[in-house]
Amino acid sequence: MSEALRDEEENDVESSGLPVVAEAPKEGKGVDARSNPFQKEQRQYQRWEAERERREKEFEEREEEIKKQKIRSAKARRAHGRLLSARTKKGQPKMHMQLESMMRRYKKKQQKD
Repeated sequence: MSEALRDEEENDVESSGLPVVAEAPKEGKGVDARSNPFQKEQRQYQRWEAERERREKEFEEREEEIKKQKIRSAKARRAHGRLLSARTKKGQPKMHMQLESMMRRYKKKQQKD
């Protein structure tokens, strides 16, 4: 009688039209963990690598911006220094000193008038 039950089960499976496959391989993200036991670790490692690369890129961009800012501020300091110590020719006093003396002379002239 057990043979008759087995025959009926086989007939049921055949009549349903479903193929008799133990396990169909899944495609894409739904891969069975048993087919690749290290897939979870691989994905985690890829995430870590992507995050590390992103942080490195941000760090390099930040360093580049700081470097550019330092260059800009140094140029501004030099330009300001040139204004303060501008000389018409070697040996002559600094320009701002000349301007101060000219202003003093002008004020004296105004007071006399």
